Amino acid sequence: MRPALRFAMLALSVLAALGMISAAHARCQTGEVKLRFAQGADQQEAAGQSVRGRLARLLSSTINAELQGRACVEILKDATRYDGLLVVNALTGNEADLAAIDLANLAALEPGFQVLGLPLAFRNLRAVDRFAVSPPMKALSASIKKAGLLGLGVVHGGFFQLSGKRPVINPSDVLGLRFRRASGDASGLGNALRTVAQTVADADLVAAMGDGRVEVQSNTWVALGRGQHGKIHDGVTVTNHAYFGTLLTVSERFWDAQSPNLRRDLMGIFDRLVRQTNFETARRERAAKRFVVRSGVPVRALTRAQRLRWRAAVQSVWDVFQAPNKEALLTAVELANRGP
Repeated sequence: MRPALRFAMLALSVLAALGMISAAHARCQTGEVKLRFAQGADQQEAAGQSVRGRLARLLSSTINAELQGRACVEILKDATRYDGLLVVNALTGNEADLAAIDLANLAALEPGFQVLGLPLAFRNLRAVDRFAVSPPMKALSASIKKAGLLGLGVVHGGFFQLSGKRPVINPSDVLGLRFRRASGDASGLGNALRTVAQTVADADLVAAMGDGRVEVQSNTWVALGRGQHGKIHDGVTVTNHAYFGTLLTVSERFWDAQSPNLRRDLMGIFDRLVRQTNFETARRERAAKRFVVRSGVPVRALTRAQRLRWRAAVQSVWDVFQAPNKEALLTAVELANRGP
């Protein structure tokens, strides 16, 4: 056999071997513990902010590489089967083992989770980080064990901001206006300020803002940075009035069936990837905000006194919040907001 032909055949053999290795990495191998990640619809996916999808892919690539031969991740993607609280049925019914569940939906299982969705609850993502490791939040994550679930970590989605037809500085600036609440904004701010709710599809939002059907709206920095929303209204006010996020959740049935060593290694990966995903979310929000600023759209930050006025204006929403550990949760929120 000629040397050139021998070299070509050897190269093909190497490439074939590499292909087999790659295929083996992409699929669960015999003897590996399989974690089935149920990925439902993401409310912010249309805005290019699918945190759930990014987390699922990151968990899959990391666990498949670092725990090769011991564990692997299979992503089960179904926008309807695992939407909302339907994913709980999948986790408890042995159809899936891992999921990221919207914090707003978890309030149906444990009322205390509603504290994360209260209007103007947190100043920034650093405050949410501090709250996420507080004893009351850890107690919340453990409390859903009665539903067969175990919370592993809070994964940031981000915050909603306000944009209006006139500068939005005080609560009175939006009082009674036609308000379009973005999907995922469950803060109740619009009702507290007696705005007139408007239901407008994303595709029609820019036109609705132009013709007056929407006079004030909530939206994320990523959505504002990608579209023309912030350029039609008179600037964006950094209210951070509504936080949205998910809880990385594992089936208690699956977790209890694993060895202590595997649970330890998995928990280390979960902790690290939650922090990594949250860092990336914060970076994306900062980048989108900078894009809006560079476009020439006025961006207004609230002073501490102004934010306190907004907080007082939505007190009615806070008053109806009820949970068995309400006082401890509210104290933890207050302490979380004292940092930078």
